[in-house]
Formats: sequence, structure tokens, C-alpha cells
Amino acid sequence: LLGRATKEDHARLEPIDQTHPNTVAVVCGPLVLFAMTEGIPVVTRRQLLSAGRLPGLPAWHAGTSSGPLSLLPFTGIEDQAYTTYLTVS
Repeated sequence: LLGRATKEDHARLEPIDQTHPNTVAVVCGPLVLFAMTEGIPVVTRRQLLSAGRLPGLPAWHAGTSSGPLSLLPFTGIEDQAYTTYLTVS
């Protein structure tokens, strides 16, 4: 189904636990998406939920107040610094 968004194309947020609902992982279908970052990005729920997949690539981008945030599945990570969980506001 080229050109049509599927359920797997849309990001959702999974909290680490009930005690920390603002510490979330970005999940798209069965994939956990890891944020490629060396720092701690300032990001909102809305920004993460609007992450879009790059056409033809196993990569997503989310806009943040400090610039674009790249998100990759584990199999797409080489030697980049990454984090699994992000704190959202």
C-alpha cells in the first residue's frame, strides 16, 4: 500500500511505568524508536506523537524547540549516541 499511512506509521508513547507517566518510549507498530542524541532533548508529547517517517528509510523525525530529533529502530543504530526513554512535558 504505497502512499497510504498504516497503523505502523504512527507513533505512540509508552510510559516506563505508572509512577513516571512523563518518561516515555516512542513506539511505532512493533518498533521501539530510539532518539539519536547525546544530550537530554526538551520535547513535548505532541512533538513526539507528530514524528514522521522519512520516505523509504527506517528513520523518523520529530520537530523540537531545539531542532529536529532523529528516531531510529535498534537495527538502524550504528555508533550513534541514543536514548530509549524521553521525558515529556
